Amino acid sequence: MYRFDINLPEQIIAGMSVSFPKADSKGVCVLASGIPSIAAQFAIDASSKSKLCVTAALDGIVPGWLVEGTDAVMISSPGNATRTMDTYRTLRNRGCRIHCITSDGLLADMCKNDGNQLILIPSETSPRDATGIEIGIISRLLESIGSPCMRESLETAIPHVKQYRDSILENESLVRKISSRLCGKTVAIYSAINAVAAARRWKFSIGECSSNPSFYGEIPDFDHNEIVGWADPNVHAKDLEMVVLKTNTGIQLLECTMDCMIEVLEESGREVTAVRFDDDGIVAAELKAMVLGDAVSEKMRMAV
Repeated sequence: MYRFDINLPEQIIAGMSVSFPKADSKGVCVLASGIPSIAAQFAIDASSKSKLCVTAALDGIVPGWLVEGTDAVMISSPGNATRTMDTYRTLRNRGCRIHCITSDGLLADMCKNDGNQLILIPSETSPRDATGIEIGIISRLLESIGSPCMRESLETAIPHVKQYRDSILENESLVRKISSRLCGKTVAIYSAINAVAAARRWKFSIGECSSNPSFYGEIPDFDHNEIVGWADPNVHAKDLEMVVLKTNTGIQLLECTMDCMIEVLEESGREVTAVRFDDDGIVAAELKAMVLGDAVSEKMRMAV
């Protein structure tokens, strides 16, 4: 039995139940750090076809182009950090239209007092469940300011994601195989540029469920020094495990880069766990990768 439900699709649906008044925007930036940054990154990954500029700031730095006429979406829970308050004040001073997704705390109080849009997530919601809710909320918010593609993609993808989730939980062979390889190891998760949120989700889920150190990266930013480091048969090599999340990028050169990278590493003796997600669209593929990561990390928790 899993300690937590693998319920990402249901949480996204819950978040999509909100609605917002329509408005014009010159561009939108989602600002977040830590676990909420998964939802912010997903907004970028799922909005590649948007006519509206959709970006994310995950390092605490407010982009210079966020000024009057633009929208800033802040995700923070509980929203009491000094840096969060400084970011809010900067956005307010620049005249941005601010939307706060939070549970409680100082951010909620400031947003409410200033008359900005406040979307509350119940304080008892776990960070993992909150990510799905945040994704759903952002999709509806983007739709209200002229970018419906994320919401439309989610509605198309969710039935496929549910079916995939049910299949890997019914037949746990893939989950067991991956989790057994990762338990007790230092884990690196890599994805293509259109599924970075999934790799980020794996990192945080593994950190939540086990004591395993983990990190993530994206391809093609996976560089020469990293490849050399992974191929090096050093004393710590046996404690390192790599997972590559393969999604259809639509870019032949990038697909070739990923395949060649895996081939080079395996020729050097580095076994790579590469998981391919079938082509029901990039949003469905990325959500499937997240669901698999949740199941794997939960299985790792059970093994501790």
